[in-house]
Amino acid sequence: MAPMQEVELSSLQVENADLRRRLADAQAMMARFQIDGSVDDALALPTRSFFLGGHASGQARQRDAEMARQSRQAAFDVSALACTWDWDVKRGRIYADPRFAHLFRIEPAAAISGFSIADYASGVHPEDRPATMVRIDEAVVTGGLFAAEFRTVDVDGRVRHVRAEGRCLRDERGRPDRFPGVLVDVTLERARLTQQAALLQISDDVLTGTEDLDHAAHMAEILGRTLGLCRAGYVRVSPDGLLASVIAQWTSTGVAPLAEHLARQRYGEQLVVATASGRVVIDDIATHALTRDNLEPWTQDGIRSFAIMPALDPSLQRATLFLHDSRPRAWSAEELAFVDEALQRSWRFAERQRVQQARLNAETRLRLAQEAANIGTFDHDLATRTLLWDRRCRTAFGVLDEQSVSFRRTFLPTLHPEDRSAALGAIARALDLSGTGTYDAVFRTIGRDDGLLRWVHANGQVIVQNGVAVRFVGAVRDISREQEDEERQKFLARELQHRVKNTLAMVNALANQTLRRAPSAQAGLAIFTDRLIALSRANELLVQTSWHDADIINIVCDSLRALQPEEGGRVTWTGPPVRLSAKQSLALGLALHELSTNAVKYGALSNDEGRISIGWTVTTGPEGSHLWLEWRESDGPRVTAPRAFGFGSRLIEKTLALEFGGKVSLSYHETGVVCVVEAPLRPQAVPA
Repeated sequence: MAPMQEVELSSLQVENADLRRRLADAQAMMARFQIDGSVDDALALPTRSFFLGGHASGQARQRDAEMARQSRQAAFDVSALACTWDWDVKRGRIYADPRFAHLFRIEPAAAISGFSIADYASGVHPEDRPATMVRIDEAVVTGGLFAAEFRTVDVDGRVRHVRAEGRCLRDERGRPDRFPGVLVDVTLERARLTQQAALLQISDDVLTGTEDLDHAAHMAEILGRTLGLCRAGYVRVSPDGLLASVIAQWTSTGVAPLAEHLARQRYGEQLVVATASGRVVIDDIATHALTRDNLEPWTQDGIRSFAIMPALDPSLQRATLFLHDSRPRAWSAEELAFVDEALQRSWRFAERQRVQQARLNAETRLRLAQEAANIGTFDHDLATRTLLWDRRCRTAFGVLDEQSVSFRRTFLPTLHPEDRSAALGAIARALDLSGTGTYDAVFRTIGRDDGLLRWVHANGQVIVQNGVAVRFVGAVRDISREQEDEERQKFLARELQHRVKNTLAMVNALANQTLRRAPSAQAGLAIFTDRLIALSRANELLVQTSWHDADIINIVCDSLRALQPEEGGRVTWTGPPVRLSAKQSLALGLALHELSTNAVKYGALSNDEGRISIGWTVTTGPEGSHLWLEWRESDGPRVTAPRAFGFGSRLIEKTLALEFGGKVSLSYHETGVVCVVEAPLRPQAVPA
């Protein structure tokens, strides 16, 4: 099983409904056999479902379409470098998405309306075209799986490495009908692998190099070929800084070498000053401030983009490395880091001791980086079957001692049973000489000595010598915390969605009930605004506690803060700490708002003498804790019970009783309104 690309596929932005259907069908089919590993089952669908259309019952068609939709969501929503095609073999037309068209130099309009297999072939790199077309023909004839890795030349003229998988589907008569598939851009992956191989080669050269090896020229060739440049090499600057002499260079086919001696002023004084202070990286000479006013010398040398940096090899005194590209190039941090690493691994001819010291320094930096990132390494000698794990690798598999380890006695038993098949399959494909020789897998381990479950991400590469796989080396990293964080993020997202829905439902209810009974739109809007503010205050308290619960004291203080007259003392409250749930907190906050609003308009706070006292107690008995809360108004105007009860009264009596799971009584005594809440409490509501 090839490692899934951790990328995200953007939605196809096409208007043609038939193309969207075709590409969705292709995505669905490829998603199913990439996720489930059941290629035959996935490709068997056309005889009974939507791939050929109209051959299945409506119910089965709907069921298969839903399965395909779910598979697409799982496999393609995380793949930004993937694209799809659907070849109508009978009509000789291929339909593809815009990214596919870009990779094969197909016009976007042609990708929608359909293009020929000849147009497809013209986008394949000439060196890879014959073998690729042969595999396609074999898949059409046999109906087998088409799987190939080849190069394309995209719209910008860049060579891209792609990996394609598909299968030719048959109609009811067994004739080739449709050929859907998926293609993944693996250019960055191949570039990383090429850079890794180059670094390994440089390291080997350091250990096995001989006196007759021109190390500078060898390094220039490695860097030039690995990065796909037109020219690379070293120049040494004269003591006066005016002349640069080429001491080694490599050029790609058809590119002229630089002259042996170069006048530095020819390229501009600003550039001379810039290079004296360190590296210079220019993506496009036509736009960069250091070169755009003096393009002629660069154009004559066939240079459009370049990087210049000091050589780290002490034997190349006063030397500078130059890297040239004949096209504009966005130098990535990864490429520059690769160059830095290559220079750091550069060997020295004159003194082997210095070479060893430089190598030791590089290894020390690598070790510190691995320790900081908690990365372990493994090295499996395939000839002697000797397996070496460092300390961090042992920890990832729960191996706590320093005894020797082996593939069968240590690695296999620690794999989680559900992940063993996939992990071993990935290893088998890495060892297959016809493949890429790389290993990338995420699996679970069960510690041999500690029994702990861990998530591990492993990367490896097979080293081949004389056509034989001799070593399997790589790194492992414990990603258990990352997995936990990911699951936590999903949980928080679901919880937030739930909270928002509940709040919106409450706001909707408040709006409907308030505006429906308001005497006018303006009055209704004012009442609704006040209630919304009360709801907002209660929400703010809950946000401070991550929506777990809130203290009743805080709810009362916050809800009644605006009621306290300047002289104070007319509104008082007292009671012990009680932790209320999120729903109870919101209900109490709204109820206090309704009671206080009524007190200001008609009750104890509508004159200068009225008072409000709020008190609550908690009693504990055999059946648990119980809350008793009272709102009592006094010294206000004489109170009479209303003839009709509005939304506020119902909110107090019904909503409060529902959320607290108890009883709420609202009484209109002549001396003032009294509201009493009696309800059981959760065990965690009363602090110890």
